[in-house]
Amino acid sequence: TAVETVEHTATETEYLRICYNKYFTTKDGGALVVETYQSNTDEGEDTSDLVECSQINGRNLVDKGARELVNPLFGKSICVDGDSITFGQGNKQTDGTYKGWADIIAEQNGMTVHKLAKSGATLISGSNSICDRVSTIPEADYIIISGGYNDYANDVEIGELTNQGFRIGTDTIDVFASKTLDKTKVIDAVEYIVRYLLTTYPTKKLGFVFTHKVGGEWHVPKGSGKTHTLKEYHDAIVSVLEKYSFPYCDLTQISRFNTGTPTYAAQFTNNGDAIHPNQSGYEIGYVPQISAWLKTL
Repeated sequence: TAVETVEHTATETEYLRICYNKYFTTKDGGALVVETYQSNTDEGEDTSDLVECSQINGRNLVDKGARELVNPLFGKSICVDGDSITFGQGNKQTDGTYKGWADIIAEQNGMTVHKLAKSGATLISGSNSICDRVSTIPEADYIIISGGYNDYANDVEIGELTNQGFRIGTDTIDVFASKTLDKTKVIDAVEYIVRYLLTTYPTKKLGFVFTHKVGGEWHVPKGSGKTHTLKEYHDAIVSVLEKYSFPYCDLTQISRFNTGTPTYAAQFTNNGDAIHPNQSGYEIGYVPQISAWLKTL
């Protein structure tokens, strides 16, 4: 195997970047492997303890400090709570675990992920409740909530938005006395979640993710007895988030992932169920959009 050594002596103020096209090969068609080392030794000294900075094989690689500057997600922690789509129910791995969009984003960006999401979870208070779990969320750099589909599926009462909310006094912010919340209603449950996160983690990156338009339920209620469309639940949640200036990533608008289109359901959801993304579904309609949005928070 041919090995070429290139030496470079950097000044104290110099920044050295090493880049190459990942499709480069050697002259004989072999793969190109690059290893970079740094050494502060003088000429003639023992160099057996050279420090390996990075090993490059198929991608550009820079040191940790530079990666943090280029990618604000690198090395950070993210906590997510949500339903089966956040959990990754449609993307079961060979080891029996489930990989959702947050798991994939964490892998791609060197992040630590805390996943509280559970299949069947609702926003409202109950046996499997995002609202009730919000007080168990661990401190993380990014805290993201997602949900609403199961509230729609269970025909939960939406509730009514009021102009009551934060009541700012001279020395304190009284967030709960200004409105009594009924956490069995979607709007009130979301208000509770938003208030709790804003007051408990005021310096963290907070946000809400709306999942894709599921099946044909966006404009037409699924099944008999449903009183609201999925869009009505979406719009109610948006009204709360905008009331509190709470950031959100709306995949119903930007993902191009509409499983009401049979091709998308068959190719990008588990067994074509139109609800639970598979690996390709996450990679096409979730990960790029959410990753880009997280970097804006």
